[in-house]
Amino acid sequence: MNAHLHVLHLLGALGLILSLLGTPSIFFGRGVASRSAHWVIRASDLNATLGFLEDVLGMRALRHEENNAGCEITCNGAFANPWSKTMVGYAPEDEAFCLEVTTNHGISGYGAPAGLGPLAVALPAVRGENDDVLAAAAARGLAVDRAAREITGPDGYRYVLDGGVRRGGQGALLAVTIAVASLDRALAFYVGVLGFHVEAAARGGTVVLRLQRSDARLRLQERAGGSEATAAVAAAITHSLADPSIDGRNAISMPEAAVRRAFAAIDAAERAGRRDRGSVVHGLRELDEQLGMLVIAIVAGACAAAAAADDDDDDDDDAATTAAAVDISDHARVAAHHPAPSSAPMPADPDGHEICLVSAETFERAVAESGARWTRSAGAGRDWMNVQTGQHS
Repeated sequence: MNAHLHVLHLLGALGLILSLLGTPSIFFGRGVASRSAHWVIRASDLNATLGFLEDVLGMRALRHEENNAGCEITCNGAFANPWSKTMVGYAPEDEAFCLEVTTNHGISGYGAPAGLGPLAVALPAVRGENDDVLAAAAARGLAVDRAAREITGPDGYRYVLDGGVRRGGQGALLAVTIAVASLDRALAFYVGVLGFHVEAAARGGTVVLRLQRSDARLRLQERAGGSEATAAVAAAITHSLADPSIDGRNAISMPEAAVRRAFAAIDAAERAGRRDRGSVVHGLRELDEQLGMLVIAIVAGACAAAAAADDDDDDDDDAATTAAAVDISDHARVAAHHPAPSSAPMPADPDGHEICLVSAETFERAVAESGARWTRSAGAGRDWMNVQTGQHS
């Protein structure tokens, strides 16, 4: 593990240098760069969730929409119910990472998050000190771990208060933590296919990743066993760590060309029969929007540990694909040379986390205009809920 940490620190330094130099890669178009756009969470009670996010953490609603039927690309999960989407954050969608809160009308609960860990938050100055916010959360009947500065919010989502950088007193969603069975395999996907760079690594199996233009980090937390698990242990883990019905979805805004290349690599792997490596949830779609063509794809993956067990039983397959047993040291080559996604070692998130890839050229302008239009029309506070929803007061 020490050798892995050493390599990861070198990767972090290399990624920072390349970013500062503005070195182009296949992942970034000129003038358009990839960023983490938002994370989808569920709300069984929108009032309760917004009350917590706004009144306790100091976020604000950015826009809201109601839908009469389930989303064709399962934005609201695998539910056919009428549903709503509320974007919530500290700054407009096109400027900062935010949350997409989806509410399926008629669904009373979703269970506890499976593979999604704490969301790290830097509080805006107006919310006061961490202790004040923890007390406010406790007063709402929410579970609070004062030592860890962690709050278990509505529907079981956890939020950790991070000192962070309060940019001009403004709060920020700093990071999302997800569980992975193997750092090696997760890095092969996030670095090799999506173009994340390693920003930091810590003992205990945590690696911090970041996209070029993102203000938010993705923290990979390796579950016990991880890269050093034996084949017997790996074979015993037969399910994905993530459950998209509650863990939600990671939306990434990327140059259109990068979306197409990443999807082509994942789709090719699935067509080749590598369904243990990952899957296409919804294929590449081209949506003719008012502001241009929006390209979008939804992908996920299978359990990395189960795939590892399969690898041990099929040496010939290992010779045919570099997806098996990738050492973290390989990522020095990935980060330095930015190989095409088709040659990357892992074609999908190996732990079942859902990812939405969307073309930045149209997406960024669309959310900026939608957010501005909604803000102009919304009432003060949460008065807009009385007008736009029939489910909440």
